[in-house]
Amino acid sequence: MGGDGHTHHWQFMKTRYSKLLAVLMVALPLGCSENAKQDRIDRIAEVIQCNAKDVQEVVLLPLESRVSLVERPIAIKDGAAIDAICKALNSASKFLPNHPSTKWEVKVEIRTRKTKVSFVVFHTEHDENGTVVSILSNVTWGWNYGHFRCDSLGPLLAKLAKQQK
Repeated sequence: MGGDGHTHHWQFMKTRYSKLLAVLMVALPLGCSENAKQDRIDRIAEVIQCNAKDVQEVVLLPLESRVSLVERPIAIKDGAAIDAICKALNSASKFLPNHPSTKWEVKVEIRTRKTKVSFVVFHTEHDENGTVVSILSNVTWGWNYGHFRCDSLGPLLAKLAKQQK
């Protein structure tokens, strides 16, 4: 008789946990996908809709590539330069690059009092792809949150990098 009670309890727990597991298998991905979607939206907004009044500095950081725009971090604190960078980013449009050949690339970090956001900018060899802002989940790799064409940003960053050498 003790065995039957134990078996009944085990069947009850097995059914209960199976239902809980089924609910979690459905609920967790839905919750995670909503968080990921919001993270994507927030990251894109922080970059493309940046407001120069909120930005304390923009830092250009080297990438481990043969075509990195900078060799060492360059902090840009000049208000006019920050304003020009934000205006260029504000004019960016969603874009699908077509097999770009990279002339140079740089990691850009926008720092405000509250947060910082990083992304990669690559300037291509030909006008077909221009200058592309690439927003990925982990800055230089991960989920692709979007590519944005921003041709006015390329010459501006190149000029700022050259001035700081």
